[in-house]
Amino acid sequence: AEVAIEPMPAAARLTLGEKLDVNRASADELMLVPQMKVDAAAAIVNRRRQSCWRSLAELEKIPGVGPKTVERWQLYLTAVDCSTGGKDDHQP
Repeated sequence: AEVAIEPMPAAARLTLGEKLDVNRASADELMLVPQMKVDAAAAIVNRRRQSCWRSLAELEKIPGVGPKTVERWQLYLTAVDCSTGGKDDHQP
């Protein structure tokens, strides 16, 4: 008998208190974050095609996203720095 181990769905990870990585989550997964708008989720995914997000503070570069929004999102999101091979970045 084979056992397949698959990644846990984003909704389950959030329910368990785990954070979604802005450098890996799909737009649909990002939409599970409270107060996430479609345009912001799309901007997160589109921007990382050029370069990874190094910190959540960089999310303020998205039109309509300010420091208070980023502060709320810190409960649900993280930015794993892709240039250091997966070092977790908990900086705001």
